[in-house]
Amino acid sequence: MGITVGVFGAAGKMGATVCRAVAEDPDLELTAAVDPGVAGESVASVTGLDGPQGQVEVAARAAPLA
Repeated sequence: MGITVGVFGAAGKMGATVCRAVAEDPDLELTAAVDPGVAGESVASVTGLDGPQGQVEVAARAAPLA
């Protein structure tokens, strides 16, 4: 296992590009993909990734602070 990477804004152009680049690099592991705009969708549907890394779910929107 190499360096673990989390991407915030995974559904945007740059975020999706970063997710794909991380997935293609054998020294990196995509462990989180966060984008409140597409909460509940799979990384595969947002970035086009296949395989185990594509199974990470895009995180839900956080509750506002009081």
